Amino acid sequence: MSKSKIQYNPYKSIKEMAIAAGVTEDAVRAYIRRNNIDRRFDEKFLMYQRIRDFIADEKNRNCTYAQVAEALGVGLSTVKKYAKMPSFVGHNQNKVSRIETESIAQSIQSVNDNPYEIIANIVKLHLDGAKTFDADLTYGTGQFYKHGTPIPEHIFDKYAYDGVEGLRFLNDAFKLPDEQFHSVVIDLPRHIKGNFIPMGSSAWTMRELNKFKDISELEVTYRKMMKQAFRLLKKGGKLVFKVQDIPLSGKRTYWASSYALTLASNIGFEQIDTFIQHLQLRPKKDNVADYAARIAHCYFYVFQKPNASNANDQR
Repeated sequence: MSKSKIQYNPYKSIKEMAIAAGVTEDAVRAYIRRNNIDRRFDEKFLMYQRIRDFIADEKNRNCTYAQVAEALGVGLSTVKKYAKMPSFVGHNQNKVSRIETESIAQSIQSVNDNPYEIIANIVKLHLDGAKTFDADLTYGTGQFYKHGTPIPEHIFDKYAYDGVEGLRFLNDAFKLPDEQFHSVVIDLPRHIKGNFIPMGSSAWTMRELNKFKDISELEVTYRKMMKQAFRLLKKGGKLVFKVQDIPLSGKRTYWASSYALTLASNIGFEQIDTFIQHLQLRPKKDNVADYAARIAHCYFYVFQKPNASNANDQR
C-alpha cells in the first residue's frame, strides 16, 4: 500500500496542507474523510483554545467579550460560548481527533471506546516522537491504520489478504536479524473453536479464519509471538500487545490477559502502560442467566524491552 504524501496537521488550513503535499485541496479533504479524522472538532477546539488563552493572558483580563471578539476577529456569540465552557466537549467518538491524540497529553485516559484513539495515544505517549510503529506482526487488513495513524513500514501476517500491498508473510519476520525495530504491534485472535461467535458481523469470516483450535494452541502462539517480538526489538523498544479474556463453554472463562502479563514478564518485558477499550456488546437474545459478568473490554498492554537484556523464558 503506497503511503500518502499528505501529512494532516490540525493547525494548518486545507490549502496549506495541499500546498505542502503538492496535491489538490480536494485530495486533502478526501484524505480526511478516508482516515475518519474529526476535522470539525479540531477546528472548533483550536478556536476554543485560542479564545481561552487570550482571556487567560494577564493583560487581557479586563477585556469585555466584545473586545475579545474584535481582537481575535471572531463572532461575539462564539466568544461568549467558549469563554463560559470549563472544558471542550463535542468530539465524535466514531472519528479520530488529531488535536486530542497529538496535542493534549494530559487528556489521554486509560479507558476509551475508540481503538483507533488508543493506538494514536500509544504512539503519542510511548514512541518518542515517531508517527507510527516500525512493524505490525499481525497486520491483517490494517484496521488499526484506517483512521489517522500511518501504516508501519514493515507489515506482516500469517495470511495473505487480497488488496493489501506491502504485506509479507509472518515467516519472513521470523527470519530477520535480531534488534531490527523500535516498536512492534501484535493483535492475535480472541476466539476458540467450538465457542459461539455472533453471526452477521462483517468481521465474521476473518474470525472464522483466525480462531485457535484450543487454549493450548493459543498459549503456544502467544509465547512464540512475544519471544519473536522481544528478539526483533532493539533495547528499550516497545511492544503493544492487544488481548481479551475469553468466555468458554461450560461456564468457564480463560483469563488471557493474566496469561499474557505473566508470559511477558517471564520473557523479559517490563509493563509500562495499559489501555482498556470498552466494547459495545450486542443485546442478549436468550433468557439464559449469565454465570459471570459479560466481558465488555479488552486490553492494549504496552511492554518495553529493557536496555539491559534479561530474557528469562528460554523454553
